[in-house]
Amino acid sequence: MTNHHDEERERENSVEAARIKALADEYEAEMHAVQTGVKIKQEVDPVKEDYKDLRVGINSAHVSDSALVAILLRKGIITKAELHEALVEAARKEKKMYEAHLSNILGEKVTLL
Repeated sequence: MTNHHDEERERENSVEAARIKALADEYEAEMHAVQTGVKIKQEVDPVKEDYKDLRVGINSAHVSDSALVAILLRKGIITKAELHEALVEAARKEKKMYEAHLSNILGEKVTLL
């Protein structure tokens, strides 16, 4: 037999899970737009970069971010929903940066989708 508190907790968990899923989907869409921006930037504004150095830098950033997020979640300082909200916000900011940069280079407004 479940009590009222268990049912309420299940509803809250379900709402939270749906919110996290929606935020994860939005983050994925924003990052796809960033990926498009990176590809266009490489084509119109090429810079010779060493792939190994880039890869090491990216991997290092992933490791650092993962460790920090794990600590914050474990200590209850942030929730998964707050994490996803921050990821969406950061991805949106990154996309806008690429849109501005590409608009400047191409001389016309660029909207990344």
